[in-house]
Amino acid sequence: MTTNRHIIDNHTRKVADCLKPVLRDADAFSVVSAYFTIYGYALLEAELNSVAKVRFLFGDPSSMKDLDPGKDEPKSFQFTEHGLEPRFTLEQKGLARQCAEWVSKSNVSIRSARWSNFLHGKMYLTESTDDKLGIVGSSNFMQKGLGGSDKPNLEINLATHEAAAVTELLDWFNQLWHDDHLSEDVKEIVLNALNRIGGDQSPEKVYYKTLYELFYKSIKARLAGEDLSTTAGFQDSKIWNTLYSFQKDGAKSVIAKLQEHNGCILADSVGLGKTYTALAGIKHFELAGECPCAGALSKKLLDNLVSLPCRQEPQTESIS
Repeated sequence: MTTNRHIIDNHTRKVADCLKPVLRDADAFSVVSAYFTIYGYALLEAELNSVAKVRFLFGDPSSMKDLDPGKDEPKSFQFTEHGLEPRFTLEQKGLARQCAEWVSKSNVSIRSARWSNFLHGKMYLTESTDDKLGIVGSSNFMQKGLGGSDKPNLEINLATHEAAAVTELLDWFNQLWHDDHLSEDVKEIVLNALNRIGGDQSPEKVYYKTLYELFYKSIKARLAGEDLSTTAGFQDSKIWNTLYSFQKDGAKSVIAKLQEHNGCILADSVGLGKTYTALAGIKHFELAGECPCAGALSKKLLDNLVSLPCRQEPQTESIS
């Protein structure tokens, strides 16, 4: 691929590499980007700390609420053959704190477009006594967008040092920046998000977050009934329609665990109807034709079920 002076695509030339030398001597740095991540900040941290005036304009208001790595950035944890292992955890928290310290400085200003899908441009403008640089194109202020990862995005950006062109771009930026109808100050929102990422979390929150990450897909599927939709007749069966809603949730969980692990322990408290919940699970697999099913009750339990004054009457001969 031919190298040239104006195109920056993160393969022949990288955005971060072009910005670093000019930022070291820059008096002002103005940015338009839909996204901002702490790993993007890390690429230019030393240079950003030396710039006298920084203005960052978010193109997408929703992105400023979650500044930690997105889907394409390194994750905090990964599953391995040894279980759940931390990756980049200390680095992520430390970077968030460093970034928050930088954002909190009086020379750093942050605004956002007031509407999503309104401002799509990405732009980087530097000003100094001797030079000006303008980069306009597709690169967001993220690790891949700036060309800092092992597999950077293939971008298309046009760079120019022509003073008249950069001045014209600055005029366009200033119009958006100073128009309160089009943009608003969001510095405190950004700082709150960064402090949330870099702050210490309670053990309870870590525990619930871990459970969510482990089980949210299966919970979402069961809530939507996706795991039952392929078993014809199950949701019309008498045993299913005999269950209370909390027992149906339990039955869905039992079915999902049996399908995934080929085993399950149903350990609800006394009186919550474990027998009926289990019978619903048996009915599901019976209708699915996956295995012959049989159930057994002790005489004492059967007598207790018969005497219960509730709407759930035991099915002693067959599961309808």
